Amino acid sequence: MMSTLHFRPTPLSQRRQRVPDAPVHYTKGYFLLRFLARALGEETYFSFLRKFVHLFHGQLILSQDFLQMLLESIPEDKRLGLTVENIIRDWLECSGIPKVMGRENLYLPCGNT
Repeated sequence: MMSTLHFRPTPLSQRRQRVPDAPVHYTKGYFLLRFLARALGEETYFSFLRKFVHLFHGQLILSQDFLQMLLESIPEDKRLGLTVENIIRDWLECSGIPKVMGRENLYLPCGNT
């Protein structure tokens, strides 16, 4: 029987960095995962995450593979136009955090302001 994972959001202002000057990519990763949870729906996202952790516990997984599995677990009409390619381009290959837009566009692509 799989135990239930419980996640509580922590406002960034209440986060304590354990290591001074921790790499920015950890904070950016947090924002990407929160973006995905909100864009796809937290119930859907955390359901996928529980299954993912159960299946791949202790294994190394590439970001591309994680994103591919996540999007494949969501019906195409609920993906809001998200693709592995545009997530990698806009979140992982660009500096900074994409500017979040309305739910229709989600965010401005890399390089746009």
